[in-house]
Amino acid sequence: MPLLQWDQAFLVGVDKIDADHRVLVELINELHEQLKHSAPRTGIINRFAELYSHVTKHFAHEEAIMRSRNYDQYEVHQADHQSLLDEITTIMCDWEGNSGVNSEATTKRLYDWFSQHFQTHDARLHKLREFVE
Repeated sequence: MPLLQWDQAFLVGVDKIDADHRVLVELINELHEQLKHSAPRTGIINRFAELYSHVTKHFAHEEAIMRSRNYDQYEVHQADHQSLLDEITTIMCDWEGNSGVNSEATTKRLYDWFSQHFQTHDARLHKLREFVE
């Protein structure tokens, strides 16, 4: 069973961002499957690298849109992006260094950072008509 179920509520009304959200859900679910089935550490680390790369590009695109539209919560949203990137980096370093990593704890961290960010910051974007037009 996937960790994250795709939900129409994840749509913000900007095609590129919505497509990115779908890919993020897929990558997180693939990583969850690898963790659940004790995939080789190198495969898990590579999947984290792929997730990090995709998230970095997605955040840059989303931030460019927010800046171009003078989004009033840009600094707060961007700070949360940086926090999420830091969290992924920490998780990756834990796996690379084998510093007491736990698959269940990693899965929870992945779920928490995606769902929390979406339910707070991205959900606010969805409600702002000037953002999606």
